[in-house]
Amino acid sequence: MDYNEAKEFLNRLLDRERAVRPSYPDSLDEYREFLRRMGNPHNGLKSILVAGTKGKGSTAFFLYEILRKLGFKTGLYTSPHLVEVRERVRFNGRCISGRDFGRIVGKIAPHVESVGFRSVFETLTTLAFFYFRERETDYSVFEVGLGGRLDATNVVSPCVSVLTDISYDHTHVLGKRLRDITREKLGITRKNIPLVSQAQSPMVRRYVREFFHGDVFFVGKDEKVEIESISMDGVKFIYRGEEFFIPIPGAYQAMNAATAIEVVIRMGLDFDYKNVKSALKKAFWPGRFHIISKNPLIVLDGAHNLKSTKVLVDNWERVTGESPVILFTAMKRKPLKRMLLELKRIADEFVFTTLPLKRALGIDLLKKKGEEAGLKSKGFGSVNEAWAYVKSLNRPILVTGSLYLVGEVLKEEGVSPCRNIQRIDR
Repeated sequence: MDYNEAKEFLNRLLDRERAVRPSYPDSLDEYREFLRRMGNPHNGLKSILVAGTKGKGSTAFFLYEILRKLGFKTGLYTSPHLVEVRERVRFNGRCISGRDFGRIVGKIAPHVESVGFRSVFETLTTLAFFYFRERETDYSVFEVGLGGRLDATNVVSPCVSVLTDISYDHTHVLGKRLRDITREKLGITRKNIPLVSQAQSPMVRRYVREFFHGDVFFVGKDEKVEIESISMDGVKFIYRGEEFFIPIPGAYQAMNAATAIEVVIRMGLDFDYKNVKSALKKAFWPGRFHIISKNPLIVLDGAHNLKSTKVLVDNWERVTGESPVILFTAMKRKPLKRMLLELKRIADEFVFTTLPLKRALGIDLLKKKGEEAGLKSKGFGSVNEAWAYVKSLNRPILVTGSLYLVGEVLKEEGVSPCRNIQRIDR
């Protein structure tokens, strides 16, 4: 297969996935058997699993950048992608090539066909296993897709497990109680393997200790993260007596970076903080308070649940006092009205749009919820129209509600994180 053929195969698989069954399994047994038939490509990978509700992608990325700077051959697997699917699989600073992507999907496809069904996420996870094994990675960092216990990434044997902030999201799958959500995410832990967790709320910390009886370190609780300054250029913070800078604004990103630092410490690696600082200083993760223009100010942020929306609003108020027009859409099963009320704290004008996805909310429902929240709004049936309109206003813009929306805006700007992220004015 070439790259385009591989993408076509994945699209057909996605159509079949929607028709055959829900995308979340009730066991990993079938997937393990699928991997066994292909020679268990995941076995032997020295892996790190990163789960959580918010910040897991950023934390995984920071850890990947640090390990690379320390001289390790490092792989990174994340989801979802913003513009092109190759973004999900990276090795030593580059996305997987289209040629390698097509070749490996071509290797996996007959096995998918022979068993009748495997999800797109499982197929891409398998691709990452094969690619990292081919590249002989020293470490492979996996961002968990959903939950933890039953996620396809959880077939690996991690040398350390990582939990970022846990809150309510995907409750139709993970459960409506924080206790249930925490237990699902703790499924990535192993006996006698260290767990590095962000500070969490007191309630979640209690659940972590209830369900996990091994070595756990709470970043922000057992060791403080001190914010020195935040600006549009990034955040400066102190952790373990050392000063660090990351080029992404937000106190929460300092927590994510500190978590990555602590993971390296818990792994027992011999390192110089100078290399860690150098790695973080250049670590840019698109789609997270992502400034693509400063005049007028345009920010893209994939906040897609209530807690991440609150954090976004707090960060906006801290970094800039300007009132933006907000380009917004969301997926189903989100606390939409509460998210909009949070965003109303910083904006007086909203523009709603929708996406060509089964889970995407329609314009009519978005406008109805906007009216209930007392918002002044317009609606457009395509991102292309909505983006053209908000840009014509020549005022600050905040794009949020969905990482998929952020990806569509990047496409409108002709930007791909795999090819030309340097074109973005950051």
